[in-house]
Amino acid sequence: MDLFKMLKDAQKMQATVAKARKEIQKLQVDVEKDGIKVTINGVFKITGLKISNDALLDDKTKLEKAILSCLNEAFETMQKEAQKKMQELLKDLPINELGPFLS
Repeated sequence: MDLFKMLKDAQKMQATVAKARKEIQKLQVDVEKDGIKVTINGVFKITGLKISNDALLDDKTKLEKAILSCLNEAFETMQKEAQKKMQELLKDLPINELGPFLS
């Protein structure tokens, strides 16, 4: 086991993870459902909310349910997109060689 190579691989992994985090922060997801449109970014901040169904404005309960439903779907979608992006960016890392040191 070459300790120098393992340290070099660990530094590469750290740089790649930092790059992956920056890429994920740039992601944006738009979800439109039941007359509500929600936009969230890669750090799970809501950056937009639009109500296009004016009928919802007359029924507070329906409006609340529609917003919650849309928000939940947007967060789930962003979580999947972030995970997919992370896997894509980390696929070439030598994680198997570093496994004993990461657990």
